[in-house]
Amino acid sequence: MCSESDTWDVLIPDTFETLDDGFHIFHFRFSPRLRTSDADHGNLVETERHRAAQFHHQIDRNRFTVGRSLLRQVLGRALGMEPLGIPLSIEKGRPFLDPELGDRWQFNISHSGESVMLIISRQHQVGIDVEVYRDFPDMDQVAKRVMTDEEFDSYMQLAKARRADTFYRLWVRKESVLKFLGKGFEIEPRRLSVGHAKNSISKASFEGQRFSIHQSMISDSNPPHQWAFAHTDGLENSRFRLHSVAARPV
Repeated sequence: MCSESDTWDVLIPDTFETLDDGFHIFHFRFSPRLRTSDADHGNLVETERHRAAQFHHQIDRNRFTVGRSLLRQVLGRALGMEPLGIPLSIEKGRPFLDPELGDRWQFNISHSGESVMLIISRQHQVGIDVEVYRDFPDMDQVAKRVMTDEEFDSYMQLAKARRADTFYRLWVRKESVLKFLGKGFEIEPRRLSVGHAKNSISKASFEGQRFSIHQSMISDSNPPHQWAFAHTDGLENSRFRLHSVAARPV
């Protein structure tokens, strides 16, 4: 049993020492009771530590700190640099590698509930989203605002007990594409059709650009999480690898 004073740091697996041209996804799962350690804070630059301190809730500070520490450690391994030496710029709250490093690595990060997920790829642009299931009374109203007419009609035909699964499946698909585009909710989600079938790979298009979306569920958490990542269509033969990132008490 972990206490309020327990701390931990992130252990990056050694299984990605040579990143290929596919997609690498890192999943870190943690308990909201745990506090981030000095080791993780040590991987953040001053502006990032200041931003973490601005979060009112400990759980939000943990998610941000772990996410940014994980990002810096993974990029450091990929680039052969110290985590603190990675030059990141921020645009609309999203970190990017500074142009001086070119476009050698593309990445995206998401966190929700007890999960932090990072995707990184050599050259291929990516977007990822993870969402914990939350049952809320106006889910049908939100669904109508974010789904296409066809998606919403199919959603409403489901028994009420089955709608949450479809809602979050479509939500993570849409948001992964919106994060790929770097526009977030500047684009109305209902303009983006992602299909409602329970396929692990789905297709989407927006203004002439086509995407493939890989989607899955983290079913051994309570409540469960849905997650998805999007990339340019035509890269289906590229491998993707899911790495579990461990926590170590310190």
